[in-house]
Amino acid sequence: MRKILITLGVIILLISICFAYLYKQSNLSPNNQKLEQFLKDHKAAGEIAEAYKIAYQNPQGVLSKVKCYCGCIKNNGHKNNRHCFINDDGSFNLMGLNCGLCVKTSIVSSQMLAEGKTVQEISDYVDNRWGKGE
Repeated sequence: MRKILITLGVIILLISICFAYLYKQSNLSPNNQKLEQFLKDHKAAGEIAEAYKIAYQNPQGVLSKVKCYCGCIKNNGHKNNRHCFINDDGSFNLMGLNCGLCVKTSIVSSQMLAEGKTVQEISDYVDNRWGKGE
């Protein structure tokens, strides 16, 4: 009887570990549900939705190291391009819904990172492309 209980315990433990791993890997985690609901509520799709996903899923990623040149750094106190989408407290910033330059900066930065560019190379590119006149 004891062997059966131990075997059942091990099986339950293994199943629990598998489910925990699958849940963590799932796009249906509570955090992603929050993002998906925000995008749905604001009818955000295409590049706008992609920009929010980049910012939301990579809090310390490239967008937190790249400036935005739409004027938000001067006028809204943003510190980087990520702030166009996600505030410091984790809430969503509505600016990214309506600013093409914020979105373009996010998309280009993500594409360059995927191509193997360094964060410094990406930052320099953004500064040279959109930072003239600042």
